[in-house]
Amino acid sequence: MQLLAPTPSPSSSVAPAIGQAAANANLALWLAIVGILGTLAAAVITQLMTSRREEKKWHRERDQEVVRWERERQERHEQWQRENASRLHGERLATYTELILRADALVKASRLVLPVTFAADGEYVPLVEDLVAIYEKADVEFRSAMAAIQIIASEEVRYAAHLFSVAELVFKNMTLYRLEASADVFDHYRYPSPHEAMSILRSLEDELRTAVRNEIGSLSMKVS
Repeated sequence: MQLLAPTPSPSSSVAPAIGQAAANANLALWLAIVGILGTLAAAVITQLMTSRREEKKWHRERDQEVVRWERERQERHEQWQRENASRLHGERLATYTELILRADALVKASRLVLPVTFAADGEYVPLVEDLVAIYEKADVEFRSAMAAIQIIASEEVRYAAHLFSVAELVFKNMTLYRLEASADVFDHYRYPSPHEAMSILRSLEDELRTAVRNEIGSLSMKVS
């Protein structure tokens, strides 16, 4: 009697194939998932790196803008200082020029008044109204110019102008108002006669010019 070999069951050969296909499918799925996650991770990392670069660039540009703005602000401030110093120098120069012109005009007017108020023997003579009017006008204009320097002038210029003003007032009292000059009118100056008062007035005008010249020279160096 011949024995027959057992015939394999169809299910026994199909099951491993199905298992293998399922494993392959799972592997493909996991590979796809890993690929997607890798792509997403790469995109995220790229985005983070791009954002990081953009942030650094923004900070760098901001810092540069701040530096540029500060430099421009400083330049504008320095320009304003130069323009302000130049303007102030021009105003002082104009004010000082006016002061010197008025002082010079007052001294000239004083020279006109002195000969006609005192005779050769020292006696008073009648005043000439036209000359007195010239003198008084020069006096008013000088005092107006002197008032203008009180804010902007240096102490040296104000003091020199003050001495000149006091000397002129004493001269006026001794000529136009016919008053005796008291001793030690100011500082160490004395006025024994109108002619000596006139001499001191001219001397103080020179001192005023020197004070103004020194001030203008000092201001010119600061402006430049």
